[in-house]
Amino acid sequence: MQDPLSAMHIFVRVAELRSFTQAALVLGLSKTHVSNRVAQLEQWAGARLLQRTTRSVTLTEAGQRLRWPGLDVDATDRLARGRNDSTRDR
Repeated sequence: MQDPLSAMHIFVRVAELRSFTQAALVLGLSKTHVSNRVAQLEQWAGARLLQRTTRSVTLTEAGQRLRWPGLDVDATDRLARGRNDSTRDR
């Protein structure tokens, strides 16, 4: 996976909002991009992280372990943006 920090940030937003659509809106990304990044993170983790139904998104046990309590989503956002900004300068 090219940018696991960014994928983790997206995953955490989806988990918090319990919606791929709402996470996409908040992050300013397409729903497809959000879904693809979470799928990549799940592949990297080797486990399904989110249980998806037509009406809800919930964390699986593996997702609960990955999204540890106290994770500062805004800090990961700043780190992910800083990383993206620094890679553009190269």
